[in-house]
Amino acid sequence: MGCGASNNNVVKTPTRDATVATALTTKMTNANVSYITTGILFHLKFIFDICLLSSFVHLVPTTNATKILIASHTTQQKISERLRQGLLDQGLSCYLLNENTPQSLNTRAKIIQWCDVFIIVISRLYQRTSFCLEALNYAKDIHKPIISVLAETTFRPYGALGAISASAIRSIVLNNETSFKHAVSEITNSARNEMTNKINDNHTISRLPQESSTCTVLICTTDDGNIVGQLVYESLTATQSSIIIENLSKPNAACSVAKCTVFVPILTPQLEQTTLSRVAFEQARLLYKPIIPVIAIKKWRPEGWLGLIITGRVFFRIFDQETAYKPFYDSNRITDLRVAIEIACQPVPSETEREEIKKNALQKELDECKSKLSLVLPCIAPQISNQTCTLRI
Repeated sequence: MGCGASNNNVVKTPTRDATVATALTTKMTNANVSYITTGILFHLKFIFDICLLSSFVHLVPTTNATKILIASHTTQQKISERLRQGLLDQGLSCYLLNENTPQSLNTRAKIIQWCDVFIIVISRLYQRTSFCLEALNYAKDIHKPIISVLAETTFRPYGALGAISASAIRSIVLNNETSFKHAVSEITNSARNEMTNKINDNHTISRLPQESSTCTVLICTTDDGNIVGQLVYESLTATQSSIIIENLSKPNAACSVAKCTVFVPILTPQLEQTTLSRVAFEQARLLYKPIIPVIAIKKWRPEGWLGLIITGRVFFRIFDQETAYKPFYDSNRITDLRVAIEIACQPVPSETEREEIKKNALQKELDECKSKLSLVLPCIAPQISNQTCTLRI
């Protein structure tokens, strides 16, 4: 009996273990299949995002059309597609972005960087979806022009979405078929105006001298201000290609005011007593040279003719290395001096050029006002009244 019972136990135990092992194997197989399926789907989505990104990369250098990106929640996909088709008919390049497509972070960032104008279709779900707000905040962060389209007339955005919508270059409300045509027209005009302004800004920047290569800076000093003069000279070597430093207290000193673009005197008591320095200042005034003074002595101010020169001018107090580079808010004195010199190096426009610049600015404001007058008031027809006036006596 003992052996029989023992044999029965031996027989039953492998059966139970085999059942458990089979169940575990089945679960592991299902888990592996699920894992493999998920991996394949993720891989396919990744390939799709890469293909989408490649299409953008190849498209950018081959088209001159204004690039529009419409961002919306998937519940407003039909509105986005209608806007996209209308903009394509106007000759603009247009693509869609929502909270699901594309999924790759790199692709989403590249698409937002690619566009010239970022359009948001505002809705309640757009406000509540973090991925939608993430794209909008990134577009705002990289200074993309934003146009807001309100898809739900009963909803007003709040928080970050409300703030960005309020600062958009154009805000449009969709409520009927006419508003769709009006929205396409407004978006087209705004996008093209932004591109025109961008081209004009780039043209203006390209006309400015790079690193002030045509500018000559003259630093005049004496023995008691020579250390500060060297500090100023060393700070300008990185941005100015032509710098002259002259010590007017030397026996055979000469002053090159006529050759310079900007005159930077290092003011000290010895400089005020030097005859050659007074001649240099008088020549700089006669030639209308920009003068940027630097006071190099603590608790000292000019008392004679030099005080007349610096009256009403912005001057800098730099006494040594410490005061030159001591932090002052987000800058320091030597940096502020360098910026002032670089600004003074910029060419001054003539009277004719100033008038032309002012004329272009006024024309730009006029064009912007015309673009905002999208709704034309109807002509008031003369009303003919059949009423007769009765004169009562």
